Amino acid sequence: MSDARARFSRVLIPLDPSPEATAALEAAAALAARLHRPLEAVFIEDADLLAFAALPFTREVTLSGRPAPDFDSARVERELRLRARVLKGRVERLAVSYSLTCSFRVVRGRREEELSRLHQAGDLLALSVEEAVRSKGNVLMLGPHCRPQSGPVMLLVGERPDPEDLSLAEALARDSGQELLLLTSEQTMDPAATQSHRLQRVAASQLAAVLQAQQGGLIVARKALLPEPPQRLTRRLRVPLLLLD
Repeated sequence: MSDARARFSRVLIPLDPSPEATAALEAAAALAARLHRPLEAVFIEDADLLAFAALPFTREVTLSGRPAPDFDSARVERELRLRARVLKGRVERLAVSYSLTCSFRVVRGRREEELSRLHQAGDLLALSVEEAVRSKGNVLMLGPHCRPQSGPVMLLVGERPDPEDLSLAEALARDSGQELLLLTSEQTMDPAATQSHRLQRVAASQLAAVLQAQQGGLIVARKALLPEPPQRLTRRLRVPLLLLD
């Protein structure tokens, strides 16, 4: 294993009942396989939702005006258990597909609090844009338009690539059988630092557009090198953004 990948101990992804969870899960599994690290998926049952459903005056109203099923804690419990079973099956199938070590567990609580409790040093968190903004450390940011597809690994670099970041990007590209592309808005770079890789220079004003045009693969970057705040950029990206601490 490359030393650069040793900074990660596991890929941790919190799941919920939303449809976006499936796409995020696959992106997290693909990256865990490339890193040769286990994937831990955690389904977080929303304690606030369950408390709300238990209130005696809670009712569900349909737009058609037809009677809605009883909205109570028992029904919410059943639906959460069903969704957890579906996601557990998905995790297990991805583990086989990617030859990946994985685990799945269910916890109950407030999502942000549970995520903070579960997070350990060395974790790579796979998060939606909104959650990633509040997190610290290495994060795989997954925007609403992100769909895992094969493609190059793109590393954003400054005047000279960070050796550890470059080593990580090389390993990720090699393990996925894809090209590594170095992208920069700097006009002066040390030629020896990039001679073995394809380098693309773009104007700083065009950097966000180039990233947004990527249809597949992975973008690896440090926050300081991004052309705009990561949460705003990621909302438009079609590929995952691995944001390094």
